[in-house]
Amino acid sequence: MRNNSLSTVKLLAVFLLLAVFSMMPLQASAAPMYRDANFYGISAERQHFDMAKLDSYFKMYSAAGATYVETWLLWTNIQPQNSTSFDWSRMDAFVNTAQKYNMKLVPFLVQSVPLWAASYTGPGYTAYPPKDLGQFYNFMTAVVDRYKPGGTLSTQSWWKNDYAVTRYQCGTEFNAEHAWKGSLAQYVDLLKTCHDAVKTACPTCTVLSGTAADDGVPYYNPVNHDGVLTQRSNGTYGYRQTVWQGVKDLYQEIARRGGNPDNYFDLLNLHTFQFIFLTKAGQFCYQINNVWYCTRDKYRGDYAQGDPGWYQYTINQIISVMAAYGDSDKKIWISETGFPSKYYEPYLCDLDSNNNLTIWGPWDEQKQANSLNMIYQTAAAYPQVETVMWWSGFDKDNGCSSTDPWPGYSGLIRPDMSVKPSYRKFGELTGKLAQFSETSDNMYYFPWYDMTGGAGDWVVISNPNTQSANASVYVNGKLEGANVISPNSNWSFTSPGLIGGPVKVVSTNNQPLVVSQRVI
Repeated sequence: MRNNSLSTVKLLAVFLLLAVFSMMPLQASAAPMYRDANFYGISAERQHFDMAKLDSYFKMYSAAGATYVETWLLWTNIQPQNSTSFDWSRMDAFVNTAQKYNMKLVPFLVQSVPLWAASYTGPGYTAYPPKDLGQFYNFMTAVVDRYKPGGTLSTQSWWKNDYAVTRYQCGTEFNAEHAWKGSLAQYVDLLKTCHDAVKTACPTCTVLSGTAADDGVPYYNPVNHDGVLTQRSNGTYGYRQTVWQGVKDLYQEIARRGGNPDNYFDLLNLHTFQFIFLTKAGQFCYQINNVWYCTRDKYRGDYAQGDPGWYQYTINQIISVMAAYGDSDKKIWISETGFPSKYYEPYLCDLDSNNNLTIWGPWDEQKQANSLNMIYQTAAAYPQVETVMWWSGFDKDNGCSSTDPWPGYSGLIRPDMSVKPSYRKFGELTGKLAQFSETSDNMYYFPWYDMTGGAGDWVVISNPNTQSANASVYVNGKLEGANVISPNSNWSFTSPGLIGGPVKVVSTNNQPLVVSQRVI
């Protein structure tokens, strides 16, 4: 449900922020909090659904200080017809854009077997194992040959900074039924083939394991899997496998073959999310080691947010599994984790008095930002955790038709491309947006202003008050414009030829402002 208690000022802000919000990296930044720059990344897997905004989003990720950005490596897109022809256009766009904004792209192999290579040709065939691992090996070798240091794309592009893709993730969520339809043994076969292909084409490149995940699909057999019994909203029970049990299964299968984990992957990679389910009592609850923790009664305003204890327990379990299999020297990547700013499922959707769908949820944007800070702070306490990537970069409002809340509101950027508090918090952690922490009702910041080379850049400042507001615009600490804005009026600041940042807009007589940046 859209919050009906929003003030007129906030409603006006939503209207104004429908403009495109664009940013460029800051020229100066503070030191990252908790860990160095390589600790911070953003998942851009869903960017495949909005390629038109690829440049804009990557510019914003870079401005927030993301070092790594991950996205899907889709076999079915690159070789849709046969084993001899390639369409590199989409993947090239991701690599070129990451290079443009000096971020390290991490392609991860989604289970995306093309029809011609599929072992099963019915519905959902892309998630089944390929019928010929030799064809898959050739595909992965071609990918690495194109994007590795000194590879085809870097040579064609004459990149001066020796940019290349050096990390490859071999599969995703192999322990989740929706993502992988083969057996664990078949996945390990795929992982070994992927590892060998990458290392043959680029011996210095790094192989990330396919991710184990906290699986939310209730299909696991409680006799064979150490799952968490979860009471769902309709009162039924289902088992979901824990991420550490998925990791244990992976190590067990490698050990069963007499294999060394070093010959399968260089970094252990995880997807972990703190799932919260609604119980019959109307509370949002989760479990740690079969003990229930309930964080909010849905009829009260005490909104839930991430719990550090849950993440500590998860990471400790992972480290224990690695130690048990003699693999403690490996680093851990958490290439997807996150928390939504709004939660909805169909049972939360109702019709209002005007017969329009409304959505309510237990989270809000500020507490998403608090959860982001908690997750990074918690993970940073573990030296074995090398990188944490937030999932995901942007929101996609799926409406009440969606049964999955995570794609909807887990992003750092809203659908209108305005930034959420979680984006600013991410930027504060990386050090890129540290100076943004002063933002208030009468003070706003943007990372960059550029009205050179035909670019259009307007800072739109609105005064929703009953008295005049004195507004000033500073770029890189220098006053570039000032104006007295009449009540319920706007001022569009523009300065042809000006480029720089950061941009600060302040009301010198302490009148609340509504500010957005519009770029073409």
